[in-house]
Amino acid sequence: MMELRANLNKETEILRAAFSRLREQKSASDQTRSAISTLGRLNPGYRSMSISIDTLNNQWIGIYDEHELHELLPHIYIRRANDETARRFLVMGQISYDKNNQPKLDLSTFESFRNGEFLDGGLLLNKATGLPFRLADNRYLIVHKDVIGKDGKIKISAITNTGQLLWTAETALKSWYDWQLHKNKLVVFGQDNRELMGDDANALLIIDIATGKISRYDYFTDRD
Repeated sequence: MMELRANLNKETEILRAAFSRLREQKSASDQTRSAISTLGRLNPGYRSMSISIDTLNNQWIGIYDEHELHELLPHIYIRRANDETARRFLVMGQISYDKNNQPKLDLSTFESFRNGEFLDGGLLLNKATGLPFRLADNRYLIVHKDVIGKDGKIKISAITNTGQLLWTAETALKSWYDWQLHKNKLVVFGQDNRELMGDDANALLIIDIATGKISRYDYFTDRD
């Protein structure tokens, strides 16, 4: 009888672990679908353009300040830190697994890289996948602001996963209506013409992701 009970308990634990894994996978899938839906809108808003953390190859990479890092929890989910005054830096750590084989952030392994500070910064999302752009040579794109608040204009930086700041460029736009990566160019649409109403875009930016050089075109003033 005791052996039967032990076997039942073991099978119950296996089923509980399997259910927990399925629930985690569904939650991650739901979060990704929600992010893609939001990003699919024209001008989704600055807060929806990026997230604070990404996981890949049993590692996690994040953009946090000291307070946010102290408050970070091991549970992995799509998250965006919301403090618009935070000056963030790159953080990396390892992924560990609990007794149910669920991945968690191993907060005892993180290393911070302070080669650059990013005001209200986050990892720029790919609108097609709802995940951060993962570029060749372990590079990421970070969007951040030049000043605090809604009047802040968006800057973009490229950084390696070892914290090396490669370049920073100023887009002079308060919001991006749309953005797409085409080969080694990030194409951005936005508005900086006060005479325009609604979501009409006048500005086209082509950003070389290798150098940060920006080519600008205005649909109204740069006509042939």
